[in-house]
Amino acid sequence: MSSIYILTAIFIWSSLGIIIRMADTPLTNTIFFPALIALIAQCTILFSTSERKKLPKPGNIPTLFLLGPFFLLNNLFFYYAFTHTTIANAVLTHYTAPIFVAVLAPLLLKEAIDRFVVLAIIVSSAGLWLMLNGFSYSDENIAGITAGVLSGVAYALIIIIGRFLTRNYSILIITIFQNLVVVLLLFPFVNEIPLEIAGYLVLMGLLHSTVAPLLYIKGLQKVRATKAAVLGYLEPVAAMLLALIFYSEVPGYRSLMGGFLVIFSGYIIIIKRSGKTAEEHG
Repeated sequence: MSSIYILTAIFIWSSLGIIIRMADTPLTNTIFFPALIALIAQCTILFSTSERKKLPKPGNIPTLFLLGPFFLLNNLFFYYAFTHTTIANAVLTHYTAPIFVAVLAPLLLKEAIDRFVVLAIIVSSAGLWLMLNGFSYSDENIAGITAGVLSGVAYALIIIIGRFLTRNYSILIITIFQNLVVVLLLFPFVNEIPLEIAGYLVLMGLLHSTVAPLLYIKGLQKVRATKAAVLGYLEPVAAMLLALIFYSEVPGYRSLMGGFLVIFSGYIIIIKRSGKTAEEHG
């Protein structure tokens, strides 16, 4: 049953590109209003449950604001990718995040780098080269693919910072503060409320930003992190199927081959970490 929670969350997230395309509104609207709606929903959950007992002391609150800017950058780049390249390219390049975690961890977490990480970097680089059509700069997808990779970098930083924060704070509280930062940073740039697409924005705020994370976390309570990470690689598959159904987008062979290499490189990192964890507990 726990795996079902995770798979449901993954399927919800895989539909994000479709919803963003349908909303067809400036990125500030696409990010600000769902974050505001999610913030209201999550605060309601916080203050109506025992989670309110986990509120941090005033002196610890500044630490919780660390994640917000990178969460905003992740969304800006990821959502930009959805509108400037195929949904397949956007999702697949976003999945470079495990590679960037492996690269940044030695610098920020003082973790050792080994041959598995080097191999993963080489494989993912080859995959991106294929997706970029051999760096053919005349390709109109270059901007979207580049944004997808940058969203992977931002998400990698979210993962690394999140490792520190989850030691002391609940996921709900961390999520509330990251949405609060997004709302505060984007508020000056929002000029109107797009009522004609309010349904899409509410859907993103409640379903993608609130229900899906809660389902995923609930599933993680009984599913090993390694298994959850592997299940996560079903997201680009589901996203490509939805893009095919709604927009008749058929990924080219370069995108498929490159995407496979990116996914495989992430899988190498997951397996390497799984083996290391087993050795540590053996």
